[in-house]
Order: sequence, then structure tokens, then C-alpha cells
Amino acid sequence: YARIGACGKSPGAVLRSAPMADPTEALRERVLALLRAAGAHPLSLRDLQHRLDVPAAGKRGLQALLRRLCESGELVRTRGRRFGAAAEMNLAPGRLQVHPDGYGFVVLDNTGGRDVFVRAREMGGALHGDRVMVRIEGEDAGGRGPEGSIIRVLARARTTVVGRIER
Repeated sequence: YARIGACGKSPGAVLRSAPMADPTEALRERVLALLRAAGAHPLSLRDLQHRLDVPAAGKRGLQALLRRLCESGELVRTRGRRFGAAAEMNLAPGRLQVHPDGYGFVVLDNTGGRDVFVRAREMGGALHGDRVMVRIEGEDAGGRGPEGSIIRVLARARTTVVGRIER
């Protein structure tokens, strides 16, 4: 005989018919909301775990989620091993296009903004085609658009480079 649950259905039928929300997606939204609320003040893994009430058993899952969010460019990890929302820290991910004269432009992932101009001395070791995180530092002196500096290479466009090193 089957036990009858809510609405006159067996408990198994209720569980099968109700769509379950993805717990990882829910945690992702909670992490992003918390870090956006923190603004330009990054939080450590311990702070995030405490504020989100993640049990010790869920720490590895939280670490994996933070790693994925950093790789996607939504979060940035600071030198002090803290995490912050990239948008709240004037950071934006994009693809670098370098001019032969040495300067370049970062084509932002969100197509709503203009390309960010980067001076040759602000390239931070990035090469043409690399996916980078750029700090938007203000408008160009000539009023032509935003100017910034590259703070991190998220992914290299090429794994090998052919060239000659001269001293």
C-alpha cells in the first residue's frame, strides 16, 4: 500500500512532479548578490562561507564555484586571496586587440560599452587575442572613450609563440 502525501498523491509523485532548483545556481546567485552588496571590499573564502551559512562539508563546492566565477570574469581574486565582484571594482573582462605600435583595445564581453583603450606600458604582459581583465580608470584625455590597464590575463589565445629575444 502507498502512503498518501500532500494533495492526495503519493510522496514519490510529489517529489517527481515538482522541479527542483539547481542548488549550485542558487548558491551562485547568493554569492554574486553578497559580493555586489560588499562593493569594492573583497571577502575571503572564510567570510563568504560564514555569511552564506555554507557548512564545512560544502566548502569544496564553494571553492569550485568561486574558481568558475573567476574564470568567467564575474569575480576577481585579489592578491590577498579575497574575492570581489568585478563590476563593483571597475573591472571588466574582454578580449585584447593589439596594434603594431604597441597600444591596444579591450573589446568588452558586455557589448553595451565602448572598447577600452590600453597604453603599451599598461599591457601587463598580455598578447593579442588574450582574454583579459581590464581596470577601467576613466575617460581618455581627448574624450574618445574609456582608458584602462590590464590587471590579469584570464586565458591565453595562443599556447606557443615564435620569435627572437634580443637584449
